[in-house]
Amino acid sequence: MMRKMKKKISLVVIFAMLLALLSACGAPPNTASGAPNPGNSGTVTDPGTVESEPAPSEGASDYDTNDFYATLEAYTAETGKTIESFDEAPELAELVANGALPPVEERISKEPMVMVPLNEVGTYGGRIRTAATSPVTGSAETWTMRTQPLFIVGADLQSVVPNVAKGWKFNDDYTELTVYLREGMKWSDGTDFNADAFEFWYNAIFLNDEILPVKPPAFMSGTELMGFTRVSDYEIKYTFAEPNPAILSVLALANRSYLSSVVFAPGHYLKQFHIDYNPQANELAKENGYESWSQYFLYIYPDEIQARMDTGVPGIDPWSLERVDDLGNKYFERNAYYWKVDTEGNQLPYIDGQDRLLMDAETIRLKLPAGELDVGLQFTNVDDFELYVQNEEQGDYRTELWVDGRGSVLCNFRFNLNLKDEKKNEIFNNLNFREGLSLAIDREAINDVIWKGLAVTRAATVAPSVSFYEDWMGEYMAQYDVEAAKAKLDECGLVWEEGNEFRTYPDGSVFELNVEYSTFEGNVTAALEMIQQYWQAVGIKTNLKVIDTALQQEKRLSGELEFWVWNVDGGSEFGFYADPLLYTPEALEWDKYLKSGGTEGQEPSPEYAEYWEKTQQFRSYPMGDSEYTRLGGELLTIQGESMWNIGIAGLTPKPMVIKNGLKNTPYEGVYDYDYRYWMVFHPEQWYWES
Repeated sequence: MMRKMKKKISLVVIFAMLLALLSACGAPPNTASGAPNPGNSGTVTDPGTVESEPAPSEGASDYDTNDFYATLEAYTAETGKTIESFDEAPELAELVANGALPPVEERISKEPMVMVPLNEVGTYGGRIRTAATSPVTGSAETWTMRTQPLFIVGADLQSVVPNVAKGWKFNDDYTELTVYLREGMKWSDGTDFNADAFEFWYNAIFLNDEILPVKPPAFMSGTELMGFTRVSDYEIKYTFAEPNPAILSVLALANRSYLSSVVFAPGHYLKQFHIDYNPQANELAKENGYESWSQYFLYIYPDEIQARMDTGVPGIDPWSLERVDDLGNKYFERNAYYWKVDTEGNQLPYIDGQDRLLMDAETIRLKLPAGELDVGLQFTNVDDFELYVQNEEQGDYRTELWVDGRGSVLCNFRFNLNLKDEKKNEIFNNLNFREGLSLAIDREAINDVIWKGLAVTRAATVAPSVSFYEDWMGEYMAQYDVEAAKAKLDECGLVWEEGNEFRTYPDGSVFELNVEYSTFEGNVTAALEMIQQYWQAVGIKTNLKVIDTALQQEKRLSGELEFWVWNVDGGSEFGFYADPLLYTPEALEWDKYLKSGGTEGQEPSPEYAEYWEKTQQFRSYPMGDSEYTRLGGELLTIQGESMWNIGIAGLTPKPMVIKNGLKNTPYEGVYDYDYRYWMVFHPEQWYWES
């Protein structure tokens, strides 16, 4: 009981400590400006230098967090110890003994990554139960435990470190990035993982307009696409027309989109579905109920990794998709070819498998304190903190309080400025309208109800730890001022005549907002209902409609949503550097215009065109450079003053619930999609206490 009381009493204190910790995250070594620095090379060398001859086998980052060694060679060189042999899970050893599986030495590659367990070497066995609210999205908690990008953000949250790749090297002007792969690494089906996977992605996915019609700006210099060279089976090179040091952060923050940000794919399996490799691909698609080969290909290998349903697709993750039941629950089993070992040579992961259980947010809320889920983070709410603490003994778990590192969370409104409704689009593009809506919201009242007064009410902008952030950015148009809001709405041409409940267009028809959203977090509806009241109090009829997350995503990509209501990820220095366009409006036609060099789409507003141009310049300078800092500040200024997004609050406390028997798990952390929740804590080294 004493521990429960202490947790309740110290909630504010803990949050203050975590907030201070978050603010300090922007001051890594060797960068006087306080900005993270990915360095020029992924090998052991002085930060910021470029080696004439790379030493890819070392593969360590400039800021070693001591939670891994990039290769066996690096482990021996840095510790003086040698791993003489390897061990594996009992069920795999049995398969080897029966001749159904090659020996472990042949499966893990010649250059496995050596993980340092957080507390101790674990034991094999058990499963992890996690939750998801949608078969397509809403399961980031699950996939961040298993997805393995080329590089990852280090545990210090300040560095880029090797992962799938053992090392990297930039040339002098950051127009070439050389990546070094692990010799002998395998896909989960035992096929060699080498440059083939990267070459296939580049030619068959990235360059193919049917599969990827919109190219990621991070892989472009203006309208010119990045180049690719296969140097050898284990060395590849990306080239850019202009300097692109930000590409390292992009690859480290590769999100759930396997088409546009994860730069490798299992071509040996996917070629059968691709018209460039199989002339009968269209016939195969039609046999399976699809109109074209590209539709069928995108079913087999969808843009959202969370949407994957085909259990045949090989992967390189610790657990592979084995089964999908009739309810949409997904079951993942140990990857026998996983390429990481612990410091005693035991092949990871320790845990046998993972169950991703599909349910709504309210069910998750009930199952967590009942102990029927093993981890909870994505769907927890601070208003339930006391509930979690009170049920710790019954549910056999512990509760910790993290800080949400995102600058704008839960109910960030991202305006669609390319609406097909011309009358409404004119209003949406009026700055007075967007400012009026922002001024009409009582953020402190929402904070009191949703976050117990512990969030930071603020505009939609990055976290204060970003080196070029200024205090005014979080305060801009974020005050509650009803009269000022009414005046702004009057100025944009919306008429509010005496006796009318709502404002109208000049022609007398009622103006109304349609907010279609998903319950991606448990308290989003409560927050939106409060915002609805504030907007209707200044005459704006506001309709709320809950839709499925998959439908919300679909409507967003087709430009049908009036607002994209979601968190704004990319609030960290890494996140904003990798994708500053996260802070822009929904503007499909403007994007087409800029990406096509003016041959498609609609000419954007001057502010948007300026922002777009500056992002290209911004990402051409390495972190910490004076021009990087100047341009970053200018981007945030344009974004803030343009009011493309309305934020409510950020930096909120975030409860973490985790089973007592699950070991090598963290106690403190920053909840932020930029850091991929669990990924920086290496869940492959978690284990169940026997």
